[in-house]
Amino acid sequence: LAPSLLHRYSFNETSGTTAADSVGGLPWNATLVGSASFSGTGQVVLDGKTNGADYVQLPAGIVSGLNDVTIEAWASFGVSPLGSSTNNFESLFAFGFTDPDNLDSTYGDGGNYIFFQSHTGGGTATASYGPTLPGNAAPTDAGINNTLDGQTNMHIVVVFSPSSGYESVYTNGVLAATASLFNLLINPVAYSGPLFTNSSILAHTLGADPNNYLGHSLYIADPGLLGSIDEFRIYNGPLTAAQVAADYALGPSQLLGTSTTVSLSVSRSGSNVVISWPTSSAYLTLRSSPVLGPGAVWTPVSGPLTVSDVKYQMTTPVTGNAQFFCLTP
Repeated sequence: LAPSLLHRYSFNETSGTTAADSVGGLPWNATLVGSASFSGTGQVVLDGKTNGADYVQLPAGIVSGLNDVTIEAWASFGVSPLGSSTNNFESLFAFGFTDPDNLDSTYGDGGNYIFFQSHTGGGTATASYGPTLPGNAAPTDAGINNTLDGQTNMHIVVVFSPSSGYESVYTNGVLAATASLFNLLINPVAYSGPLFTNSSILAHTLGADPNNYLGHSLYIADPGLLGSIDEFRIYNGPLTAAQVAADYALGPSQLLGTSTTVSLSVSRSGSNVVISWPTSSAYLTLRSSPVLGPGAVWTPVSGPLTVSDVKYQMTTPVTGNAQFFCLTP
């Protein structure tokens, strides 16, 4: 039920310059560049040098051919053994290409990209999709009205989904920003090629995506990221809001469950009831209805999703009226 997880970097190494991809395998292992280093406790540490020379290099083609993609990470910004200041235009990730021709006017500019900046020049944090060759003309941005400076082990999820018509950013399990993208169902520009090959505008734009970085921009003048990354994941397809909330509750060390044979349990806590189900579940949205049968109206239960003793939990007030509960994807 969940989008397929293609790549996962947990940075559990204690030495060397290779970060293993525990899902994609050896061909997709990442390389630490410059003074980027492993913390020894499960993070890669980046020093934020102004020339952007220290970063993690991901293999070329890591998002090629994906019609919809979700990027997920747990990261700290401006919180590092190497310092506490942050830089304008520092990037958590940037996938695309950089113009290598030092004889033209766009030398060093990024193009055909997706990226997330934790601190823009405008004092925001922004996800961006840029179908440009090369430069920054008319990208689609989903921006948060503040930077992420000083945030520790923050959960960041960025969804680029032209097939559903949106680009979204979640922070710590909650939707923080969204913007409209081309919808391939209604807009021909969302297809590649003259014969509508069912390849989305995202796959068409990214192409071979030769330059893929963590902590480094596609624009050569931008600085590097000062901070650390605890885990980094790439999915084929858009995570739903319920899946994002569940991943946040689980933390960076666990993956979403796949079981479709789970049961709910209920306990009372004062004036509330606590609904629980195993974290092995593929079903993540708790819904309630006052009646069963044809007249049932199943409404999502509001409130935070938490994890305790390998169980998801949601708490809801006792209303004095009958309530029935079920799980859906």
